[in-house]
Amino acid sequence: PTIATATFPLPPEQPAAVPLRLMTDLGTLEVFAAAGRGVHSGELSFAACALAPCSLMLAAAGASPKLARAAAWPLGSIF
Repeated sequence: PTIATATFPLPPEQPAAVPLRLMTDLGTLEVFAAAGRGVHSGELSFAACALAPCSLMLAAAGASPKLARAAAWPLGSIF
């Protein structure tokens, strides 16, 4: 199921590769695209993701986005 959507235009001078940074914790998802030109902040719902894994979908007008690289870092407790 779709929980939230966010759209934003890119200026013509934006390179074809758009950096995307995701930050999440137990209840929030922050998405920063194109060095902050597009930002989405939303809640994560355990109930919505209980029956099927939640995922992030990217779409682009006139093109199919491709993942160039990805990295993940686990966070530990500050206590």
